[in-house]
Amino acid sequence: MRDLLVHTGGRILGQEEVAAEMHVSVRTLRRMLRDEATTFRAIVEQTREHLAEELLVTAGLNVEQVARRLGYTDASTFVHAFRRWKGVSPGRWREGETRPSTSGDTSRPAAGPE
Repeated sequence: MRDLLVHTGGRILGQEEVAAEMHVSVRTLRRMLRDEATTFRAIVEQTREHLAEELLVTAGLNVEQVARRLGYTDASTFVHAFRRWKGVSPGRWREGETRPSTSGDTSRPAAGPE
């Protein structure tokens, strides 16, 4: 279902559109989701979170572009949602994701003078 949510062109489909794509009624879709102990809104949120991560790091889009792609009315609404998901702003999160790891790999011995 998550694959269906992301419509060609990046727009996230609504519940009615997803139900139609699955050839079921909206009521049946809701029942299926209830049986999986989730909601359409929860799946949309999870999908948006995942797409936001990809668009920020892989596609290198700015916050406004990501917000638009994910269907938010403005960047501040997207930033608020992103903080709820990750606990930091999109910019701060991207810095952490794109920065080379500084933790060091302790499984290899350090090269010393020979």
